[in-house]
Amino acid sequence: MKKILLLTLAVFALPVFASSQRRHRVDIEVNYASNVPHSADFGASVWQKTPSYEFMRAVTHLSDFHALPLEGGQLRLLYDDKYLYAAADVHDSDVTTDGTRNQTHLYAQGDVIEVFLKPENQNYYWEIYGSPNNLTSCFYFPSRGSLGLPSGFAENGVKIKVISAIDGTLNKNRDRDRGWRTLICIPLAELRKNGMKFAPGEKWTIFVARYNYSRTLPYCELSGVPQKFANFHVLSDYARLIIKPGN
Repeated sequence: MKKILLLTLAVFALPVFASSQRRHRVDIEVNYASNVPHSADFGASVWQKTPSYEFMRAVTHLSDFHALPLEGGQLRLLYDDKYLYAAADVHDSDVTTDGTRNQTHLYAQGDVIEVFLKPENQNYYWEIYGSPNNLTSCFYFPSRGSLGLPSGFAENGVKIKVISAIDGTLNKNRDRDRGWRTLICIPLAELRKNGMKFAPGEKWTIFVARYNYSRTLPYCELSGVPQKFANFHVLSDYARLIIKPGN
């Protein structure tokens, strides 16, 4: 009887606790820079002066709230006149992917960083990928209500740049890797195609997710910035993107 009571309390407590965690949007800053190197080496001063955000474990039960993943990492964002840049630097003991082609479901094929971007007051949004072997996909959904339709995954001509570097070896699970870095360059022209500006004062939201497949982990670990539930298409959980003006 005691076990039943405790289980019942836990089941009811999770949605209540989750609701309190999601009451306010998290803010994530993106600074303007005119000299962003198109490189996965983030040692340049322009990156060192940029705020970093920790990847947090995706929430599947109460103990996951505010928890770091087993293999963590940092996210930094910048933009210039042509691109929004998402720079991820992550620990990874087994860098792996079976992906070989762009514009495919890379999250189901190996390690990947995903960038979700949505205007706060519009229904449409993008899901953009970067892999350790420089592959990319750009999915566009007119709304969450159209999620899953084949048209959302079709080739759309968007030219995403992905520049990755591996500290270790790709797809060799007998050794021990240290991690990988990726720079995802998203054309601002794509984000503006529906008339929405990408500029200071404009209301955008963002979520950056990570799939970490590994022989050294007990499961494929999901994490993100900001922390959210494992359903990455809950749009109300995305962070408010604070677009900072240039100097």
